[in-house]
Amino acid sequence: MKKVIITVIISIILVLTAVFVVSSFLFGNKIYFYTQIDNSKYTISHQKDKTYYTYQLTAYDENGNEHEWSFDTLRELRSLAYLKLETSAMGVINWEEVQWSEIPAAAQAKLPE
Repeated sequence: MKKVIITVIISIILVLTAVFVVSSFLFGNKIYFYTQIDNSKYTISHQKDKTYYTYQLTAYDENGNEHEWSFDTLRELRSLAYLKLETSAMGVINWEEVQWSEIPAAAQAKLPE
């Protein structure tokens, strides 16, 4: 009986550790990128009575490093708006509209004002 309890406890610890490691890898290392909306760079798809706008944009991190990102929204975004993209190993996990003054200088140097 003791062996069964110990085995169950060790199994639970291993599963929780694996979940923590995987979630840390996928969501833990967040990097922020900045971009400007170009409404000529999205495609529209329809799935289950919803319309998805898939944007494919060039964005820049706080050091001015360039990266291509793709993300979906349920609406067309405001043309020429600046976005802060929250990214991880999974891709873009969140975005928010920001003002020019909130964008780091190295990224500003790469974006049109």
